[in-house]
Amino acid sequence: MLNLLPLSIKSTGEKNKFCAGFPAKPTEKGFTLLETLVVIALLAILAGTFFSLFLFSTNIFQAGTAILDLQQNVRIATDFIIRELRYAETLQLISSREIKYRLPGDAAVYTIKQKNNEIVILINNTENKIAYSIGNLVMNWDELKKILTFKIEGIENGHNFTVRSAVCLQNMR
Repeated sequence: MLNLLPLSIKSTGEKNKFCAGFPAKPTEKGFTLLETLVVIALLAILAGTFFSLFLFSTNIFQAGTAILDLQQNVRIATDFIIRELRYAETLQLISSREIKYRLPGDAAVYTIKQKNNEIVILINNTENKIAYSIGNLVMNWDELKKILTFKIEGIENGHNFTVRSAVCLQNMR
């Protein structure tokens, strides 16, 4: 007779009346169905805990990235306005959200304005985006001091970020 038993299980010579070729029950080793179900339940609870922690961490990371992106957009717009207007030769405040100017030695007319939720610059009517997620742009021009003050408010996904700044125009007479 061909012996198909694994090497680690030894037969006592007693025949199993339910499965021919396998040893009788007292020498079998393994886990019961109840033990297996308990281990599976514990593993499922542990996996669920790790998965919820992973989702929580991912959400926190995405919220932080959105806030960082909003702050970066507002700061880019602020730096751009300061850098562009510092050496402007002429300046005309069209509204609190729009300003026109010229740079020395340049015939082009530049316009910085808020359009929908973006700040754009128009160079001879060609539009370029500077920043997005902008809720409000307010500019005030002090003709005597030659200072432009402005406030940029960024709004995205319930988060707000506001920067107030001023630029003294160096080339204005």
